[in-house]
Amino acid sequence: MPRRYAAPEGQIIQAFTFALDPTPEQSAQVARFFGARRKAFNWTLLQMKGDLAHYHETGESTSAPSFYSMRKRWNTQKNAVCVNDETGQVWWPEVSKEVFADGVRGATDAYWRWQKSRAGKIAGRQVGFPRFKKRGKDRDRFSFTTGVMRLESDRRHLTLPALGTIRTHENTRRIERLIAMNRAKILGVQPVADLGRVM
Repeated sequence: MPRRYAAPEGQIIQAFTFALDPTPEQSAQVARFFGARRKAFNWTLLQMKGDLAHYHETGESTSAPSFYSMRKRWNTQKNAVCVNDETGQVWWPEVSKEVFADGVRGATDAYWRWQKSRAGKIAGRQVGFPRFKKRGKDRDRFSFTTGVMRLESDRRHLTLPALGTIRTHENTRRIERLIAMNRAKILGVQPVADLGRVM
C-alpha cells in the first residue's frame, strides 16, 4: 500500500475548492481524463478479482496487490487496454500518466479498505468489495500530485499538467497570498465533476 503524506509537526493539510471555467477544448480533455481514470480503476479491479478467483480455484496465492505492483502491471498492458475500438489507435499517450496512476491507486485503496473492514480494523458498517465504475453513476474525478500546479498571480487562473492554464470562477486570493508569503504550497489538485461544473 502507498505511504500517505504526513504533514511535519506544526503544519496542517487544508483543502481549497474552486469552480473552474475551462474552455471547450479543456472541458473535452477533462472529460477524457475522467474516463481514463475509470478505465484504469476498472482494469485494476478486474485484475484483482482474477487473482482472487485463481486463488480460490487452485489454492495458488499471488503477492498481495499494492499500488506499485498494479501500476507496474498496468504499464506492461496499457498498449492493449487503451485502444480505440474504431481506429485501432493506442490512446494512452494523450492522457496524463497521473490520471491512470490515480485510477490504479483508487482501486487498490478500495481493495484494502475492504480487507481491513473484513478483519474488523475499520469501525462502523462493513465495507463491501469495490465495484466497477460506470459513466454517469460514479462521481468523476482524478488527481495530480506532480508536475506544474500553480495559481497565477492574477488570482483568476490555475495552471495544471496537460491541461494548461484554466480560469477559475472564484478569486483565489486567500491561498495565492499564502503561497506568495511561502506559508503554503500545493501538494495536489483533484478536479471533480459537481453539478455540471468542474471543481
